[in-house]
Amino acid sequence: MSIVRQLRTSFVICALLLVTILNVESQVQRRVNSTISALVDEQLAGSMALKRLSIELAVMRRTEKSLFIHTTDTERAEHYQAAWINQTVKMKELLTRALSDANRRFDERERDTLADWRVAVEHYATGMSSLLKESTLRTSADIVRINYANRVNVDYLRPMQIDLPRMIEMRHTTSSTFAQKIAQDQYDVRRFLQWVGIAAVAVLLMAGIYAGHQVRNPIEALTLQT
Repeated sequence: MSIVRQLRTSFVICALLLVTILNVESQVQRRVNSTISALVDEQLAGSMALKRLSIELAVMRRTEKSLFIHTTDTERAEHYQAAWINQTVKMKELLTRALSDANRRFDERERDTLADWRVAVEHYATGMSSLLKESTLRTSADIVRINYANRVNVDYLRPMQIDLPRMIEMRHTTSSTFAQKIAQDQYDVRRFLQWVGIAAVAVLLMAGIYAGHQVRNPIEALTLQT
């Protein structure tokens, strides 16, 4: 094989290695982008929805308590009752939206839990509304009685109050796992590209040394003859 052909072969091999590097880098980058997209769409967005539920649940319970505290003030009691009704409607809408999520931010187990929470809010709102209609809430005895009767309705929300922080924490753990996966993918890409780059340099170096020997030998032979 001539020297020109040997050099040409060496450069073709190096070109193939470079193409391989670019191809692998592109594939891994797509994989990383896909992982990031899943992290944002499924994990972070789901976590934000759960946090919103947690906030609105706390507001609903706080409004309920404010309603009882200000029962002797008719104007303020009516204000808090209207605010409580609006808050229960908002909770139902948030849960319905989460269950009809087209992006599937929640898995089947989480969706079953969300469905149970929606039913619980329905029972809580219905029971509380019935108590408010039946009671005048004008005396301390009325407040004590309705608070005692309302415990049944509040119990409907207890599983949600317990499980919601746990679900948020699980989401955070899953997000951390995704972040570690992204970091590992990027580390694997860097290591692979480093090794392929080293291999390409080694091939070029060996080709140069070999070509140098092939050129030097005829020159030395001619020098000796002269």
